[in-house]
Amino acid sequence: MHFLHTLCKQTFRVALLAFALSFCHSEAGAAQLQLSWTDNSTNEDGFKIERGASTSGPFTQIATVLTNVATYTDTGLADATQFCYRVRAYNTGGDSGYTNTACATTTATLTLAKAGNGTGSVGSTPSGITCGSTCSASYSAGASVTLTATPSAGSVFTGWSGACTGTGTCVVTMTAAQSVTATFTLQTFNLTLTKAGAGTGTVASSPSGINCGATCSASFNNGTSVTLTPTAASGSTFAGWSGVCSGTGSCVVSMTSAQSVTATFNLQTFALTLTKAGAGSGNVTSSPAGVDCGATCSASFNSGTSVTLTPTAASGSTFGGWSGACTGTGACTVSMTSAKSVTATFNLQTFALTATKSGTGAGTITSSPAGINCGSTCSANYTVGTSVTLTATAASGSTFAGWSGACTGAGACVVTVDAAKSVGAAFNTTPPSPPGGLSIN
Repeated sequence: MHFLHTLCKQTFRVALLAFALSFCHSEAGAAQLQLSWTDNSTNEDGFKIERGASTSGPFTQIATVLTNVATYTDTGLADATQFCYRVRAYNTGGDSGYTNTACATTTATLTLAKAGNGTGSVGSTPSGITCGSTCSASYSAGASVTLTATPSAGSVFTGWSGACTGTGTCVVTMTAAQSVTATFTLQTFNLTLTKAGAGTGTVASSPSGINCGATCSASFNNGTSVTLTPTAASGSTFAGWSGVCSGTGSCVVSMTSAQSVTATFNLQTFALTLTKAGAGSGNVTSSPAGVDCGATCSASFNSGTSVTLTPTAASGSTFGGWSGACTGTGACTVSMTSAKSVTATFNLQTFALTATKSGTGAGTITSSPAGINCGSTCSANYTVGTSVTLTATAASGSTFAGWSGACTGAGACVVTVDAAKSVGAAFNTTPPSPPGGLSIN
């Protein structure tokens, strides 16, 4: 628990708004300071509170309070830290001058906890902690506190944790809130846990002591029945016990002597399945090896493996893109944190067939299969190998004169699209009919 004391500063009179202020604040551990001042004004809209690290600032406004409110509690402050404050009033006419600056330093709490199955007490110099009964005390910032552990009969002091370590004298400098644990234990035997296998996981004990993870050995009272529980990490599986325990079930160890147990964790594997789509063809391979689709379109990889898939389009096909666990047409890299599936689309290669019109006449060119209607659409893409029939239709007053380019003559134009091709159609204006019935009078 922190102790509260109050610091009051002198009255500071302000001329701008014709009222006076006095600045008081309380310093409390629980990381808060309580400010108060005297409101001698009758026309303020409120007060602005500013805070800085020293009397020279810089200061930052942290809050405002309403008119006739002359207190403010600043909470959430750091322990063992100086804070300085100043206050000014404000209304629509502006701000008053500042009060004097008041500073205070928060105290720091030292908390002592006892652990272990033994008993003992811890005292402090300077006094404050006698734990025993009083296990927390507040000290001035920067104070040096020495803790001394005294075990009870039948117990041993086994060490400090927290702000101190080891088994020697514990000296804590109170630059912030500190906590220390003193462990007292009865006679014990060591239980040592070893982990094996390519996977990862933790093993915890009940009663507590082992959390392996980090703590893979602990001491337990003679005769204690210790239950070990394995927890496989994501991407791993628990494979079984060896040593004092065996199998994959519960491991219960009777601590009548030092004991050792090994827990084996294996990496979990996940399937990566590749599907091919589209009218084209091609192959997809993986790095590391496993998928070669082609023939092998699914493979298992260790959890967390980064697998890169590479597509290779067959002749006459193009790679159209990924879907599933990958998208786009770039590199496909899959992190195997679960079963994943990817689809690779291969399309037949396409080429443009372009129709142009020439001549003095007019007309349209259409295609079968559809795509060109020239008219307006005079170019279209077709899958490689497609046989496209072009039909020329002369407009009224025009005649179709013939093909050029990929077709010739005036008959049917059938183009096999195995590359980009162009065809020209000539339309000529139909000559006028000859006049008749000529006579001389």
